Amino acid sequence: MSAQALEILLTDNLRARDLARVPGRLAFLHKGQTVEIEIEESIYRGFSINLYDGSHNTLEFRPEFGTFNWNAIAQAVTRVAERRTTTSRDGQRASVFHRYQHQYAMS
Repeated sequence: MSAQALEILLTDNLRARDLARVPGRLAFLHKGQTVEIEIEESIYRGFSINLYDGSHNTLEFRPEFGTFNWNAIAQAVTRVAERRTTTSRDGQRASVFHRYQHQYAMS
């Protein structure tokens, strides 16, 4: 499998779990928040899917029994996005709706 084929598989699987891809980037949208993902390949360990959350540690997913756990990846994207939208102490939203939310939610 190539990185491009894995990217297509990732996009299809996350779309099936109601996560829209952000055009032009390997990132997915949930509740107005964009969560970046990167596909890496290691000579020794094969492909990994890495999820980034600004100040939080990177989450890394590797195949289990030959396939990725798409539910776990989708849940991680959702958790990161929802953590960003929690209400701050002063009662204001910690996030602003991303401009892609309405435009690409149905992609």
